[in-house]
Order: sequence, then C-alpha cells, then structure tokens
Amino acid sequence: MKYLNHLIIVGIIFLLALTIFVGANTIDIMEKTEGSISVSGTGEVYATPDMASVSFAVINEAKEADEALAQNAEKTNQVIEFLKNEGIEGGDIKTTSFSINPRYEYRSEEDLFPPEGRRVLVGYEVNQTVEVNVRDIEKIGEILEGGVEEGANRVSNLLFLVEDKSELKKEAREIAIMKAKEEAKNIEKQLGVSLIRIVGFNEDSQTPHFYQRGVTQEMMMEDSIAPQIEPGENKIKSEVIITYEIR
Repeated sequence: MKYLNHLIIVGIIFLLALTIFVGANTIDIMEKTEGSISVSGTGEVYATPDMASVSFAVINEAKEADEALAQNAEKTNQVIEFLKNEGIEGGDIKTTSFSINPRYEYRSEEDLFPPEGRRVLVGYEVNQTVEVNVRDIEKIGEILEGGVEEGANRVSNLLFLVEDKSELKKEAREIAIMKAKEEAKNIEKQLGVSLIRIVGFNEDSQTPHFYQRGVTQEMMMEDSIAPQIEPGENKIKSEVIITYEIR
C-alpha cells in the first residue's frame, strides 16, 4: 500500500513539474513571437537620351495592285537609301509593317427609287512602315525632314531613349533602397520594435519616354526648315518594397 502511495505522489510531482515546464515555454514562445513590416522607397535619376527611334510610313494608292506595289517600293527604297547615306546602319532600319488593301467606294443606282447602293472596287492602297534608330541624336531634325522629302508621307512614334540603362537603374535602385531602410529605422523607433532581418524584396522600375504625335507629309512640308527637336531628359525610376522580420 505504501508503495502505491509513493507512486501516486511521484506521479503528482511529475505532472506538476511538466505543467510548470510547458507553461514556462509557452510564455517564452509568446515573448518571441515575430511579425513583419513592409516599407517602400523611391529612387529617381535623370539622363540625357543618346538615341532616337522614329517610324516612317509610305502610303499610296493606285488603280491596279501591281502599280500600287511598284510605287510604294520605289518611294520606300528612296527613304531607306537616304537613311543609309546619312550614316544609319542597316541593322538600325527595320520594316515593322506592310499591308495592301483593296479600296472600295459606295455608289448608288440613279435609275432606281429608292437608290440601291453597291460597292465598287476603285483601287488598292499599300502601306509600308520602317522603324529607324538614329544614334546621332543631333541629326534627328534633318532625318525627319529628309525622310519626308524622299517619299515618306507619315512620321510617327518619335521616342528619345537611353540605350544602356543598366547603370542608371542600379543607381535609382540604390537610392530607393536607402530611402526604404531609413523609413524602416524610423518605424523601428516609433513602434519600439527591433528589426531582425530582411525577408522580402520587390522592385518596380520604370523608364518614361518622350514621344511625339504622328506628323504627315503635308505638315512637314509647310516649312522646309528642319524642325528643332529637343530630346530633354529621361527619368529612370525605381520603386522598392522591403519586408523586415521584427520582434
């Protein structure tokens, strides 16, 4: 009987000890419970463009398809030849679209009442567009004027670009990260928490371009002087979000 009582007492002591141990660890786990905060930062740098991109289109009509094609090819070849004579390499000249479409007109029968309409094939329209990279950016005005004079009757999609943006993106990212870290330090003080480590990172980089609306041959020929085109500056922007584990 005494032996049984001893076993019961030992069991009770063991259960009490286990309860105290589990409780202590529960408190310790609660004290070490970790959360997270996310902070953002934006970095911007500016650079002068070193390349321009522009599209020249030759659009013409003729009664017969082969005639329209021949006229379009002649004018387009003149434009390309002019570009090459201005020092533009063949790799910087690319045909981006080509189409030939029948053109119809709506005509009515005068001897019927009410008039009964019908479509009549009156010719074909050919449209060929060439995209050009101009690396000597100071010549862009002359290139625009000369392309129109050689036969292009629409100029569009003028963009000023920075060809190699890798270092600029890196610089913008460094600024954004620095600002995000400063914000994290401020929040750490304000909330009375501790930053443990970075557990997440996300970046969104943007490079806005300068662009110009489409210009027709008639608009360009109103003034024979080459247009004054100002490339301005491009803004390279980086937005980052850093997530910290906190305690």
